[in-house]
Amino acid sequence: ISLMGEYFPPARRGTAMGVFLAGMVVGAGAAIGIGGGLLQLAQASPLRAVPLIGALAPWRLVLLAAGVAGLLMSAGMLTLHEPAGRSFAPRLLRARLFGLREVARAFRGQAGVLVPLYAALAFWSIVDNAVLSWTPALLMRRFAWSPGEVGARLGTIAIGAELGRASCRE
Repeated sequence: ISLMGEYFPPARRGTAMGVFLAGMVVGAGAAIGIGGGLLQLAQASPLRAVPLIGALAPWRLVLLAAGVAGLLMSAGMLTLHEPAGRSFAPRLLRARLFGLREVARAFRGQAGVLVPLYAALAFWSIVDNAVLSWTPALLMRRFAWSPGEVGARLGTIAIGAELGRASCRE
């Protein structure tokens, strides 16, 4: 987020942040869709003849593909460069940051609001992750959907629900 402030002029930062945040929202549903499609492809066993990889269970092939994609994304991050004129001298950084005591004091001063808020967010996150983690298995067992069907349908629903929830906050 701080790099966006450096890379984009003030008039374009809102658009850049919107695209960035929409990517996170769409990415959650897209991960389900892509994962389901990859699992269905792995179950069709087109890679059975490939040494080492062909002996892996389909779900392991999907995790291997995700790991390779993560490594490629990490390599792509090497192309980012710090904007000119940006300084991270330790003494300047310490001067700009709050100390732990100051943060703790501010938190204690607002604990009546912050503790219930953080607790609610934690429970919401647990339920949200549980639903997205266990719904694919439920749909495959109860309705005999293939991983590709679950990925396409549940991924679309997750993207729509997240975008709807995001638009309600505005």
